[in-house]
Amino acid sequence: MYLVHVVETPPSTLDVDFGSYKKRLVDAADLKLRELKAQLEIHAPHAVIDGRVSEGIRQEVVRRNADLIITGRGHAQATFNTMWSRLYPIIRRSPCPVLSI
Repeated sequence: MYLVHVVETPPSTLDVDFGSYKKRLVDAADLKLRELKAQLEIHAPHAVIDGRVSEGIRQEVVRRNADLIITGRGHAQATFNTMWSRLYPIIRRSPCPVLSI
């Protein structure tokens, strides 16, 4: 088992550099994931990466030669109903089966 969390941040432009902002977001997500793993007593390696969700997951799946993606909804998903807009490209681009819970 390997956990991946993708932080989707705005792309840098020539006139705006989001580098430090992206680093803070990734670091905060990494800390939150570590706390959640400790609370749930999950002992699995993880990665927090910056990028488009579907592409970041696909890259990790290919890199780790994964045979299954398990994805779930966050707390805000039910409120903002963005699960389907993020889930469809994950399923479509995945080189392996996807289980959504």
